[in-house]
Amino acid sequence: MFKRRCLILILMGGISLLSGYYFGQNKVNSRPVDWSMIETLHFDVYFPAGNDEFGRLVALMAEETYYYLKESFQFPILSRIPIIVYGSKTEFQTTNIIYPLLTEGVGGFTESLRNRVVIPFDGSFKQLEEVLTHELTHAYINAMDKGMGGSFISLRSSYFPFWFSEGLPELLSVGGKSVYNDMYILDMVVNDNIRDLEYLDGYLAYRLGESFLAYLDEVYGRDKVMDYFYALRVISNLDDATRKIFGMKFEELQSRWRFYLKREFFPMIGTHTVPQEKYEQRTNHREDGSSLNTAPRFSRDGQRLIYFSNRGGRYSIWLSTVYGLTPPTRILLGEASSNYEEFYYFRSTLSWFPDNRRIAFVSKTAEGDRINIFDVDSRRLLESIGLNQMNGIYEIDVSPCGRYIVMSAQPTMQSDLYLLDLDTRELTQLTDDSFYDYQPRFSPDGRYIAFSSERTQTADNFRKGFFSHYVSDLFLYGIDDGSIAQLTNEEYNCSSPEWTSAGDQILFVSERMGSSNFELLDLATSRTAPVSQTLAGVFTGDLSYDDK
Repeated sequence: MFKRRCLILILMGGISLLSGYYFGQNKVNSRPVDWSMIETLHFDVYFPAGNDEFGRLVALMAEETYYYLKESFQFPILSRIPIIVYGSKTEFQTTNIIYPLLTEGVGGFTESLRNRVVIPFDGSFKQLEEVLTHELTHAYINAMDKGMGGSFISLRSSYFPFWFSEGLPELLSVGGKSVYNDMYILDMVVNDNIRDLEYLDGYLAYRLGESFLAYLDEVYGRDKVMDYFYALRVISNLDDATRKIFGMKFEELQSRWRFYLKREFFPMIGTHTVPQEKYEQRTNHREDGSSLNTAPRFSRDGQRLIYFSNRGGRYSIWLSTVYGLTPPTRILLGEASSNYEEFYYFRSTLSWFPDNRRIAFVSKTAEGDRINIFDVDSRRLLESIGLNQMNGIYEIDVSPCGRYIVMSAQPTMQSDLYLLDLDTRELTQLTDDSFYDYQPRFSPDGRYIAFSSERTQTADNFRKGFFSHYVSDLFLYGIDDGSIAQLTNEEYNCSSPEWTSAGDQILFVSERMGSSNFELLDLATSRTAPVSQTLAGVFTGDLSYDDK
């Protein structure tokens, strides 16, 4: 019988994605990039050479976004906008288009001098389209300024609220429909931590700004949101601009938004549990100063667990006992050497070998991503494996026998699953398609791989675009015959599969109820059942090998 005890990561409190310490002071690009360019009616699209089909798709995305923004702003632009798409996050971070060092938390930027949009591709076309729309919104506004002779630029820099300048691109890119954003806001509402918009900066401006504008969009309509945009650009006083469009002071409008959030989220308090009521807390950001504790994995004997944490300022690997008898210890200091320059915040995973001593993980280096095999007991790096043909290596998992590593990797402009034989060093491609395949997990008998893939289309197209209606579902890859079977087929995201010890059920993260929580899938019947109803949501987790 499945016992509902598992290790989970709950987001409680703020996330500081753009801060921390990073190894090195200079950008190093060890892989020169050859570029191709496509001219469209409004854009010059640059992309890695040899990927013409990808370039044409980005060009179509850009033109579709242009007309979407033109309809939203009711204003055409006259200048062309350059778009540069890098083939991986690492190549993007070493760009010479701007001088400052870019961290893992930066998903894209718009360079204002020449109004260039610069973004990476990590395998997800849906994510690419959302980031492209966000950054093109910035570039579109910059082009509007130039088209108006720059007459409004000084007004915007002096008076235009930061929460609006980042909240509007977020609204236009995700359409006010994001489970992740909603859970972030829910956490702040429940903890009475909604701050005044006027005093926001950093990441909070993105989340709360988008939430406020999504409220205006739902209650007053998109036209009112865009009227508000123009009013704020020409009226130097926030209250005056708000009164002109909504007939009330900004404080009153903000108060109505706060009440709207309470009415929206407070009912969930009665149907969902807070983490402290049901789970044993193993990290405490208030005590240790961390803001990100993620990707936990149980050792196969069930005695220890490892996870990533930015406790102490650097994103590192920590070790803890399952029963919490001793304090957690940092076993590997990240972001402090050339071997571990950085990790992928939300795509790095950890995996134990069967001997309960060795672990495998991916790190980013100047020479590219590398698979590291590390001895937990001796604190020694045993091996660092580079795959030169890969632009990016993301989630990995070690097979039950310890001989193979399955990974989600990106050699060109698509993300597929690969199998590495540690004995022969043979690399075998398992999937070969344009879909975003990620989060692979071996079955207990080593014959199958469960994985997430962004290949299901839904009827809910809440934002114009080619990929806005795609969601992730669970799939099963048969190692013996190369077959792929779909396990879930839902209107919402299903991801992060974890096998039970018998191999007949899969624990996964579902967005069924508007927040991400665990569900259990029975492979024989294809039926699912809820496992958790956590108020703040579940992001990553692991199931112990005895299912306890």
